[in-house]
Amino acid sequence: MTAGLSPFIRAGWPELAAALLLFLLLHELAHYLALRLLGFRGGVQLRGLLGPAMRADLACQGWREALAAAAGPAANLFFLRLCLFFGWQAGAQVNFALAALNLLPFLPLDGGKLLRGLLAGAFGWQAVSGALLFLARAAALAFALCVWYFGLRRPLLLLALWLYLLAWREERNLPLQLLPALLKTVGQRLRPGRVVRISRDMPLYRAARRFAPGWRNWLLFGGRLFDGDRLIERLADGGGDILLSELCPRNSAIN
Repeated sequence: MTAGLSPFIRAGWPELAAALLLFLLLHELAHYLALRLLGFRGGVQLRGLLGPAMRADLACQGWREALAAAAGPAANLFFLRLCLFFGWQAGAQVNFALAALNLLPFLPLDGGKLLRGLLAGAFGWQAVSGALLFLARAAALAFALCVWYFGLRRPLLLLALWLYLLAWREERNLPLQLLPALLKTVGQRLRPGRVVRISRDMPLYRAARRFAPGWRNWLLFGGRLFDGDRLIERLADGGGDILLSELCPRNSAIN
């Protein structure tokens, strides 16, 4: 039986569901293979009713995170062309939907992770993550208002709710993710360098919020350059409340 879902979709629900399951698995497999090629571990994480997601190693940040995030939508675009070539309309529709949805620039979607990987080195991992999560929640609310105001199909509200809950859940875990991610990248090779300028004294934990995992963070404080890896190790040892002027006196070097 053919379900008239739209003028462009002529497949029935069973065929669409089978295509969705197949290409969702291939999407996550592309993420997994990209992580393995980059030298990281990965696994599938079930988020209850919010669906499955690839769980990446916390050390996969920076340009590596951008590449790993782009692998899933890239696979869907490849299978989209393949399905069009062989005339499988349901497969083409599903791959287009998966690629378009995941490329939205909101965390924790792939488009948000790709942007975070590219921008965290310039603005800091936590600042970029917070901004993208705020945009995700705002976009979900705006989409829900559009569905209600223009009288669109009410099931679309579930899509807005799904995106909002994803961002809300990720935002709750955000403060707990920065330090483990920084610790996992300490000592890694092939890290691009960046300088974090601190113009006034502050506790170490506040300065570290400007750091970006996956980068070699150098701290410019009091006219001197300090090794960010050493500071992160000190932070993990419980020195977060120490002022930088106490930790890095002018007459001693830590790098």
